[in-house]
Amino acid sequence: MAGGGPTLGGAIGHRVVTVDEVFSYAWNVWKENLGLLVGVTFVVMIISGAAGGATEVIEQAALQAGGLGMYIIVALACFVGEQVLQSFLWIGQIQIFLKLARGQRAEFSDLFSGGPYLLPMIGIWFLMTLAITAGLVLLIVPGIILALMWWPTYYLIAEGRCGVMESFSIAGRITQQNWGAAFVLFILSILLIIAGLLACCVGVLFAAPLCGMMFSVAYLMMSNQIGPARQF
Repeated sequence: MAGGGPTLGGAIGHRVVTVDEVFSYAWNVWKENLGLLVGVTFVVMIISGAAGGATEVIEQAALQAGGLGMYIIVALACFVGEQVLQSFLWIGQIQIFLKLARGQRAEFSDLFSGGPYLLPMIGIWFLMTLAITAGLVLLIVPGIILALMWWPTYYLIAEGRCGVMESFSIAGRITQQNWGAAFVLFILSILLIIAGLLACCVGVLFAAPLCGMMFSVAYLMMSNQIGPARQF
């Protein structure tokens, strides 16, 4: 396995969890660190929005200057650039979530500490997108199964637990007998984001970090790194 990252904890194990214990733990951590979590989410939204706006301007300029061919090339380059940026920010967010869930001190600067894991995270994103898309094309169910089985790969990579290919087998062991809980957490996350959007969109600043904390806690509990009760 790769060397330890900023949020590296105990050995990777396995435990069957319930949605109640995951949500209760995540809710408490979220409440205690609301200022930091909302601040980080706000900055990520601003950066992402600015990147999206810049992309649109660049693409339109390419279309006017070079026609459709130039537009396609520039659009693809901008898409890759946005995915790199989102991967970088996602690593930082995961590291913050995991530190807080473990009772460790997290700082705003952790959001920009994802450099060492950027290339593996991009690799995971590409392979996961390819596999899940193919599964969804094949009657949808296989894609859902792959998502429920492999979602911890992002967390394993973000804290330097293992390499890209190894992360899939480890994630499969972590999620064994935990597919049902993960599915409910996915549905709950969707409902929370919808509720946040209905609250004049401002609610997303609160809902998004809660969703991130839920899955970070689920990863730590399913891999038996923390228990259902907070003991720190």
